[in-house]
Amino acid sequence: MDNNDGNTASVKAKIMAHPHYHRLLAAYINCQKVGAPSEVVARLEEACASAAAMGPTGTSCIGEDPALDQFMEAYCEMLTKYEQELSKPLKEAMLFLQRVECQFKALTVSSPNSACGEANERNGSSEEEVDVNNNFIDPQAEDQELKGQLLRRYSGYLGSLKQEFMKKRKKGKLPKEARQQLLDWWSRHYKWPYPSESQKLALAESTGLDQKQINNWFINQRKRHWKPSEDMQFVVMDATHSHYYMDNVLDLCGHVFGNCLFSAESSSFVKGGAASLAYRRFSTSILTPGSSDGAFPSDLLSTKAVLTPERKIGLYQDLVIPVTNFHNEDKGLMVLAGDVFDVPIKKHIIHRVVRWQLAKRQQGTHSTKTISEVSGTGRKPYQQKGTGRARHGTLRGPQFRGGATMHGPKPRSHAIKCNKKVRRLGLKIALTARAAEGKLLVFEDLEVPTHKTKNIVNYVNQMENTKKLLLVDGGLINEKLKLATQNLHYVNVLPSIGLNVYSILLHDTLVMSRDAINRIVERMHTPINR
Repeated sequence: MDNNDGNTASVKAKIMAHPHYHRLLAAYINCQKVGAPSEVVARLEEACASAAAMGPTGTSCIGEDPALDQFMEAYCEMLTKYEQELSKPLKEAMLFLQRVECQFKALTVSSPNSACGEANERNGSSEEEVDVNNNFIDPQAEDQELKGQLLRRYSGYLGSLKQEFMKKRKKGKLPKEARQQLLDWWSRHYKWPYPSESQKLALAESTGLDQKQINNWFINQRKRHWKPSEDMQFVVMDATHSHYYMDNVLDLCGHVFGNCLFSAESSSFVKGGAASLAYRRFSTSILTPGSSDGAFPSDLLSTKAVLTPERKIGLYQDLVIPVTNFHNEDKGLMVLAGDVFDVPIKKHIIHRVVRWQLAKRQQGTHSTKTISEVSGTGRKPYQQKGTGRARHGTLRGPQFRGGATMHGPKPRSHAIKCNKKVRRLGLKIALTARAAEGKLLVFEDLEVPTHKTKNIVNYVNQMENTKKLLLVDGGLINEKLKLATQNLHYVNVLPSIGLNVYSILLHDTLVMSRDAINRIVERMHTPINR
């Protein structure tokens, strides 16, 4: 660092000792004076005069250092040209103002003459003015001409100014990398996007933003893209109370014995970071359609449901149902998200989604030929008059056999608009309806030991009131299951990505694997791309 400072000081001393230094200083001050206020111009002139009065600061002469001589001459010429370029717009503006002033003076001088001759020029144009030489001037034409000249000459400069203004306007936008990090955090915590203070500090460190920017970004993001579930009732537990935590863990690991109540607490959204945990309570009270006092599907669950939530204030409540397989073996329990499997039933939403789905799947390849497309001659079949028959100019008309079709169908899309939110809500309602009817079964997996069709037939025959069965697996369909069901018209198999409202309504019973339910819930919780 000391060597660099010493080199810089020596170079400065050489420049100040050069004979062209005062010329260089004068050119630089002239550039600074362009467009500056009068007070600043006066100070600059005083500084230039004081520097000139000091005289040369060294004994250097031209020719000792040719490189420095060339640099000083080139720099002086560059500053002189730069000063000329800077002063050119000001000179043109002054010239324009002088022209305007001359026009105003001409108008004021010619106003008495025009007043005296008003009676003689009563039929003339009221927009025309008279100058000193008694020539008519159209001010609007003058303005248009001047505007065109200014635009032609300074269009590039105005464009660069506009770009600078747009850049300054965009300064309020967060950097792309920082915004991407915030969006990644949002996608991981979309269920409860309220970062704690420690998380905000970590985000501020990683993104380079201050905490105020982090807070404002999350506030705007929640307003635009997140709607909290109004049904969330949290039992917040402090992590410092270890005995309370262990009691809840033991409750979570309990078992069902006869008709005794089973208490389960499933971990849900965490509010306030790692210092607190949130739980929801469930009980094994079995509901019947007659005992329901609410308007939600989970209040109308059949006796096939093992666990139903204690509904108090909230809207959606998670459901807990048993897990089995094709051999009716007990594989435990599974919690179904209430905001997917326990939403209010709305028939008009189902109607809209089914109508959209059926219209969307139409190929729309129907086509008929118009009079210009149908095959046939363009010759007039017979003369216009004298035959006693109707007049015809072509045999390809719609009134002839093999002729054209008027206003017939053409290939087109039959799709109608249906918002993504409505489609997603329709799938939730269809799943809710099957769960409320007791027609939703959860299997550990859809693995079958053999590809024989009789195994699936025997299983369907054991089920009550089932005419059509839909099997939904998480990923790719098992080859054995595909072979076992392909000859059964009343059994269909779909992957979770292909699950739709129409297929659910078309089948009496819906059988889903654990993996399929997890994928469906994840799909329902993924933010919608706008």
